Amino acid sequence: MKAKWVLAACLFAAALALAVPTITVTPSTAAPGSIVTISITGQDAETCGIEIRDPANTVVFAKQITLSNGAGSVQWGIPSDARIGNYTVHVSCTTSGAATTTLTVTPLVGGEVKKDYVHPSS
Repeated sequence: MKAKWVLAACLFAAALALAVPTITVTPSTAAPGSIVTISITGQDAETCGIEIRDPANTVVFAKQITLSNGAGSVQWGIPSDARIGNYTVHVSCTTSGAATTTLTVTPLVGGEVKKDYVHPSS
């Protein structure tokens, strides 16, 4: 019986070791002045640190959150003078480990972007 408990504990520990947080950035491409949402899925009640670095590797955003029911999110307003290029979004959680994804900041061309816009001449 003891062997079964040891095996179960080892399998559980291995599953935790293989677990990594999932990061979703919405939208994944945005212009300066936009707001993006960084959503994290991990283990319940664990603490996660979020760090965003610009293309020059400068930290431009850092925040710590505690996941509720294994999920959490933060918003970041991209400064109007933000560098154009790929930003690294790094998340490090106390239980599920670390993960990285990319946010692309592109220039706003031609003014305000409107979803589902149809040009009058169409």
